[in-house]
Amino acid sequence: MNDFRDALHFLANLAMDLEKKGCHLFFRYSPHVKMISWEIYLKGWKEGSEENIPDYQGVIYEDCEDISSKFSPRIQLCKILEIIEVI
Repeated sequence: MNDFRDALHFLANLAMDLEKKGCHLFFRYSPHVKMISWEIYLKGWKEGSEENIPDYQGVIYEDCEDISSKFSPRIQLCKILEIIEVI
């Protein structure tokens, strides 16, 4: 099991599910630094809007050896799950 690879799959599936609820989840995979950055827009993202400020955001590092670090895949995915529970 690879937490980082699982995080990528989870975010892709979640992005599609959240869009159905009017929310948007964007994430960027940066393989050169083994990082995923993510942003959640609870009211959606609107092109050209000055209000496009993420409600939540975070970063996941693949090489984060400390599982309790705020940047570890498990901690970040738990944070995202807590956010979407209220949506």
